[in-house]
Amino acid sequence: GWIPSVYTIYEVNFQTSSRSVSEAAGIITIPVVIGGGTADTTISVTATGGTAQEGLDYVILTTSVTGDSDSGATVSVRIVSDDITEEAEDFVISIDGCADNTRRDPCVAGSIDTVTITIESNAGAGAGQDPHFV
Repeated sequence: GWIPSVYTIYEVNFQTSSRSVSEAAGIITIPVVIGGGTADTTISVTATGGTAQEGLDYVILTTSVTGDSDSGATVSVRIVSDDITEEAEDFVISIDGCADNTRRDPCVAGSIDTVTITIESNAGAGAGQDPHFV
């Protein structure tokens, strides 16, 4: 006879839904929490929207990360510093998908499937101006 398959559906989430960083932060890591007791999960992410521009204000260094439910995974982003005095800028990183590479159990993006990163300007008064005329 037919034997039904038993699957455990588990979630992957960012650790938090928002984070503020200094423009001088350099490379930041964004933790991803992996549920379900899995040993090997691959998560794909993208960056979209917001007032920050990819390439000018930030660069996503990892669009696919692998981790497990014990240690999770991290997405790396380089924050690009400049000498321009500007308002805080933001962008959103989203979990696009995930795959269990060991048990083939289905995984889904959980309730914290996006994280908004706010980049606080580190340029002081007069930044970007000729210091001889300030």
